[in-house]
Amino acid sequence: MQRYRINMPLVAVRLSSSSNGDTGGVMSSLPSGAIVEPRGPSDLGTGMIEVSWEFLRYAVFERDLKVRGSLVRTAAAGLEPYSQ
Repeated sequence: MQRYRINMPLVAVRLSSSSNGDTGGVMSSLPSGAIVEPRGPSDLGTGMIEVSWEFLRYAVFERDLKVRGSLVRTAAAGLEPYSQ
């Protein structure tokens, strides 16, 4: 499982689902130091992926995540032990 540490604030869309299944969102940002976990492609647009942070889902541009974040080992993120 990959995780990224955000090195500079990152523009994001905080996602929410409506009762009829539509996905909408609110413009937001992920702060420096946040550890996010990619969840897969986003329905919001080409080049966007969904990530989770603090039990919420966000959509970000994959390129922005890779430029403004750095891949971290699980142990370095203070989570469960790293295994290969």
